[in-house]
Amino acid sequence: MKAIIFATLAFALPHAEVNAATSPQDAVVTGIKQERTPVELSDLPDAIKKTLKGEEYAGWIAKNAFYVADGNGHYEIELQKGKELQIVKFDKDGKKLDARNLDH
Repeated sequence: MKAIIFATLAFALPHAEVNAATSPQDAVVTGIKQERTPVELSDLPDAIKKTLKGEEYAGWIAKNAFYVADGNGHYEIELQKGKELQIVKFDKDGKKLDARNLDH
C-alpha cells in the first residue's frame, strides 16, 4: 500500500502546479498549467475597456494586461491606485471574475 501511495506521489507532484497562498488552507494544487500572454491595453476587448472606465474603477490605472489560456480563457489586468495594487480577472465580455489585492 505504501508503495502505491509513494508511486502516485512521485508521478503526480512533478506535474502539479502550486498556487501561492496566504495560509496552508488556501494552498491549491492543480494539474492545469496556465499560459499568460501579455496584451497591449489598447488591444483589450471593448467590453473590458468599458468596464474599466466605469465608476467601480474610478482612480485606478491599468498598468499591464495578460490573456490567460485556461480552458475558457480570461484576462488579468494589473491596476494601481496610489500605492494600492490589485489584479482583476475578466472574461471577454467584461464580467469581473475575481480580484486579488497585492498591497499586503
